[in-house]
Amino acid sequence: MFETSVLEPLQNRVEEGRSMAENLIQTAAPGVNTEQLESELESLNDKWTDLKKKVRERVYFSDCYILPPSK
Repeated sequence: MFETSVLEPLQNRVEEGRSMAENLIQTAAPGVNTEQLESELESLNDKWTDLKKKVRERVYFSDCYILPPSK
């Protein structure tokens, strides 16, 4: 299934990247501007959330159209 073959490995990579970015932000030396990294991290989080939502919606709708209604 698409979710297990594609999304789960990608989820691990996204979480790893997110963790690395958060670590860079938290350990930045005083005076170092981290605004761009914070903005890009927020964008990554938003896009990942949107992607997961769209996949869930497509799975739901495909299940509705493929599976016959229960009686």
